[in-house]
Amino acid sequence: VTIEGHPERIAVRLQSIEGSFTGMVQTPTVGSFVLVGLIENDPTSSFICGATELDQLEVVIGNSTFSVKDKVIEIKSGNFKVSVTDNKVQVSNSVESLNDIISDLISTIKLITVSTPQGVSGTPINAAAFTAIGQRLNNLLS
Repeated sequence: VTIEGHPERIAVRLQSIEGSFTGMVQTPTVGSFVLVGLIENDPTSSFICGATELDQLEVVIGNSTFSVKDKVIEIKSGNFKVSVTDNKVQVSNSVESLNDIISDLISTIKLITVSTPQGVSGTPINAAAFTAIGQRLNNLLS
């Protein structure tokens, strides 16, 4: 970190507590303005408090993580994950994704047949509407 009129600060921490696996880590964009905090008022031991631009932000509390990096927002808690990009959302756990479940549901609905006095009915007359809904969901979910 370069501070006008002062010696350059080397090895400024991205997190105030060294070696901690909880809390917040900010990774400033090179060339951005940063606010530097001193640990016990020692200029050789400092950390980033804030920045005008960030490349990455991560907050860890227990087994839950919130991170923003490369235009992706991600929330994880145990095996559950929500990921948001500029045009899609993904909701999943270690076994399934919401998009897969909804796609299976729509496929199953399109195959519904009903017993009638004259035999089994045909494909639902609104199957095309279910196909269109499936496409809209694929545009939103990944």
